Amino acid sequence: MICLMVTALMTGLILGHIKGLGIGTVLAAFTMGLITRTTRSNLLDALSTDYVRTAKAKGLNSICLILKHALGNALIPVMTVIGLGLGNLLGGMVLVETIFKWPGVGQFAYESVMAADYPAIIGVALLIALNYMIINTVVDILYGIIDPRVRCN
Repeated sequence: MICLMVTALMTGLILGHIKGLGIGTVLAAFTMGLITRTTRSNLLDALSTDYVRTAKAKGLNSICLILKHALGNALIPVMTVIGLGLGNLLGGMVLVETIFKWPGVGQFAYESVMAADYPAIIGVALLIALNYMIINTVVDILYGIIDPRVRCN
């Protein structure tokens, strides 16, 4: 967990020097915390299962045990949280672009609402809905890659 926090901090510091990405990392801070907490909780649950204890009794080292046996089962709920977090970040773009007066889809959506431009509002809503659908489709495909039991025949 400390490694993940250090990586997130380093990424934030590196990306913070590029204009516009520093605030984006702040917007993603809640999602990163939620992902970290969900990963830790599910990994602890997976490590206490019988097949992991059996693998540990066979003499597997900790890294192999976590990567090959526990992480696959622990990542299914984490992928759901990541997908929902990406969707929430798309909703947060309206707030960030409006506050900082950055040009983008969020600023366009805000200006369209203020001007009562209904076709533009519908277009932005369809764009955000399409992004949610694409993200959910990618998450569903990743479910099958991570856990073979979820795959369709």
